[in-house]
Amino acid sequence: MQKHFLRSALLFTLILAGLVASGPAHATALEPAPPQYLVVFDEEKTDPVETVRLIESLGGTVLQNHSEIGVAVVTSEESNFARRMGQISGIAEVQRQERRSTSWSQAAQQSMSQNILGVSGPPGPPARPLSAAVAGNHGHNDGDSDSDSDSDSDSDTPPRVFPDPTTLPGYFLQWNMGRISMEPVWEQEFFGDPRVKVAVVGAGLDYLHADLEGRVDLELSKSFVPSDDALVEELFPGAHPIADLAFHSTFVASQISCSLTFFACIAPDTTLVGVKVLDLNETGTIADLVSGVLYAAHIRSDVILIPFAYWGPAAPALDRIFSWDNAEDRPEIRAIRRAIRWAKIRGSVVITETSTPFFQFGIDADADGRDVIIPAQSGAITVGSSGLEDTWGLISNYGFSLVDLAAPGGRANDDNTFPPEEFIWGACTGFSQFGSLKETCAREIQPQFVIVVGAQPSAAHAAGVAALISSRYNGRRHGFFIRHKLFRTAVDIEAPGFDQFTGHGRVDAFRAITE
Repeated sequence: MQKHFLRSALLFTLILAGLVASGPAHATALEPAPPQYLVVFDEEKTDPVETVRLIESLGGTVLQNHSEIGVAVVTSEESNFARRMGQISGIAEVQRQERRSTSWSQAAQQSMSQNILGVSGPPGPPARPLSAAVAGNHGHNDGDSDSDSDSDSDSDTPPRVFPDPTTLPGYFLQWNMGRISMEPVWEQEFFGDPRVKVAVVGAGLDYLHADLEGRVDLELSKSFVPSDDALVEELFPGAHPIADLAFHSTFVASQISCSLTFFACIAPDTTLVGVKVLDLNETGTIADLVSGVLYAAHIRSDVILIPFAYWGPAAPALDRIFSWDNAEDRPEIRAIRRAIRWAKIRGSVVITETSTPFFQFGIDADADGRDVIIPAQSGAITVGSSGLEDTWGLISNYGFSLVDLAAPGGRANDDNTFPPEEFIWGACTGFSQFGSLKETCAREIQPQFVIVVGAQPSAAHAAGVAALISSRYNGRRHGFFIRHKLFRTAVDIEAPGFDQFTGHGRVDAFRAITE
């Protein structure tokens, strides 16, 4: 693996399944979609019928009508649609949507042109059918229900019997689990509650991976990326649309809930929900993110994890983060803030990452009060990276206005290299786009695993601990309670008290469920 790749992508991948060579990315010819617009109304709640009528009268088609927050996602072939909409009283802003790179997209694109280092690993089980329903709804309500009766429902599934996670083959590599005090939690035989749902809003999940099998609720999982849906169906007929063609969402999900077959995870008896808003290149629109967050809140997700950050239209673009001073950015900043606020009011705890910048270590988010990292500075709990020695990981952004917590994500050396003992291990998707899609991380040689350094696994650790807190109270506590518990029980590291690098401190699972 070339050193410049480590520096630029802040990512190191190691696959446990045999040496694999990379190949060209797969490309599928799709009909060009009509322009998509984000429409933000003055009021945060609008009449859904009147909104549709108004938009249709100006030549638009409503794709998503988020009347609960006064936002609509619209498509139109009219060349002057945005200008005409912007002249209507009651409409604050209209912004044409473009696919934006994320904190993972550059790594994904560069990985396709690199050889991925592999070593021999244990043979995996035979491939499961792609259409296998590996998880039901566990008694949960569907996405249209506002009832809380699911907390009282009894699952027909017998209780799972868990092995001691410390005896798993890969546990000796997982310094991160010990760092957040998971072993005393497991000694209490506390593994979470299947009624607690963690929505992973990202690029999808590999629900057939040996370490995720049976942990993903496919009935509730949903994709908001039609282009990826078509590609999934072409490459893997019968697969669920949330199939992860990239890698990051599967990796972070495996830190939260898993089957305890090779590596340990934080809350193995909680339920994962895949909400796909990013494509195979890990790019996406703010409109899709808004739709995904609201959907996760509608289905009563206890925890909503957004393990990425947007970096503007180019990849990467350190000089093109979002700003209130840019009129083109304001609709998107406003829309995602409304969505996260609504999800929090509804009861979800929303967690995201500080972001890991490319080409330099650590961006000071306080440097310009008008600049905004999305979705980090949008009301979610934002988590930065801490290392093996409980110090700031150097590789994540910082700032009093940005960081709420720290969690294991690894640490970099001053020369931009990564000590192997700081790596975080997790599942690698068998639907991966790396190499020639069907070969690297291929399903026929599952299971495979990947190692990552950065703020993304940090956010996943915080989400896992949040799921444990929710499980302790049978899913009956509001997200504001969980948020407070995470902050109050964090272990103070770095400077005494709240600091710009680690916020309230590093999350601690045992303290979170016992204090």
